[in-house]
Amino acid sequence: MDASTGTAGSRPPAEVRQAALLFLFSGVLGMITSFIPGSLGYGLNSLRVIDAAALAVAGVAFFLVPWDRWSPRITLALVPVALLLIALSERSGGVPAPIYGVWFMMTFAWVGMWHPARTSLWCAPVGVAAYLIPFVGRPTPTGYASSVFIAVPAAVVLGEVMSRTCDAMRQAQAAQRDAMALLAKANLTDDLTGLGNRRRGNALLDDLAPDDALLMLDLDLFKQVNDTYGHPAGDALLADLGRFLEDEVRGSDEVARFGGEEFIVTLRSAGIAGAEKAELLRTRWEQRAPMTTFSVGVAVHRAGHSPSITFAAADRALYAAKMAGRNCVRTAWESKNAVAVP
Repeated sequence: MDASTGTAGSRPPAEVRQAALLFLFSGVLGMITSFIPGSLGYGLNSLRVIDAAALAVAGVAFFLVPWDRWSPRITLALVPVALLLIALSERSGGVPAPIYGVWFMMTFAWVGMWHPARTSLWCAPVGVAAYLIPFVGRPTPTGYASSVFIAVPAAVVLGEVMSRTCDAMRQAQAAQRDAMALLAKANLTDDLTGLGNRRRGNALLDDLAPDDALLMLDLDLFKQVNDTYGHPAGDALLADLGRFLEDEVRGSDEVARFGGEEFIVTLRSAGIAGAEKAELLRTRWEQRAPMTTFSVGVAVHRAGHSPSITFAAADRALYAAKMAGRNCVRTAWESKNAVAVP
């Protein structure tokens, strides 16, 4: 079972929160009825002690126990505690006979909701022992104690049904989450290169922070590659460049195919050193003896500027690289009134 965990003093896992609420409910209900004249358990100090113990268990389980330090199975320790308090309440005369078995059903339903199949079976002997506690050393109405052979098996079956049903629901929810994650990834992934697509590229631009460097790469004479060798060769070239960029761009830096043969790379907090990274990328790509080289335009995002300004600067720098003969890097910088290209 996968369950969220909490730390002492913080929010406990969901199964513990639910168990604590059950202890709280039973303790408050029993405490109230013990003070109402005519109600079952009225004036019984022993019952009040048991109800106070239930409230104490709720508080300790919710606020004090560091559940994150142990396996989720450790929460099963709450089961014998709950069954013991139910049995002692019955022995003190605070539980109506028809309700006694119902509390056992609720306890095993909790086991089934939060623990794997067959856990309820392992808890059955504890349930039988707890069920018989009120009848030890005292006269028992005919057939009352034998009801254990009805109540406990029924509780175990309920726990097993709950366990298998909840497990199926969790698996279905996990499969749905995985499917949604795959769909979300597909919506942001370029099919050919495996990199982020134009939508992801726009998101990268929107996330630009001051001093981030933006690189715009464009394959040189890509149309000639398609015309000479065919579009499959052009696609293979794009895929190869995608793998190259994915291997070279690591950490918090990201890359996306912005369209056609154009790619963008964001280098977090790189500043003007982004130009050095761009030159390194260009050199390493050229060393692979590819079908064609690429040109790069570099701009640094400045505080107070919109991503579109930085994008325009990188785009003009890329144009300058093309005009300079291709297979080179050009950078943009800010003048007083506008972003210019050297």
